Amino acid sequence: MERQFNRQYGARSRTFKRGDPVLIRTYLGQLVGWTRGKVLKRVGCVLYQILVGKDTWIRHASRLRKGFADPNHDQSEDLRTLFEMFDLEQPPPRQTITTLDRERRGLVELNQATTGRDV
Repeated sequence: MERQFNRQYGARSRTFKRGDPVLIRTYLGQLVGWTRGKVLKRVGCVLYQILVGKDTWIRHASRLRKGFADPNHDQSEDLRTLFEMFDLEQPPPRQTITTLDRERRGLVELNQATTGRDV
């Protein structure tokens, strides 16, 4: 019966092991993003303790996705290769701010973008 329910509603079993790289769904006001982390341990049936930078977060399994094996991998190189393969013009480089940086620095970047001035 449980299998039938899971099949009908698309329920997935999400289990992670110690040391697994994960992506954590993060929310900052109306901004939604993903932050990289590493599983430290399972805390309950569906809760996991995650190492994010130097901080430790506890998150529900529904907010976690399997991450990349190498968090230091330069994805811009992958994108560059993709553009070269299809002979496309590469977009200018953009400065990216991770969700973790945004949480630490507050909403300065968001305020600058919406008001056009420093806060």
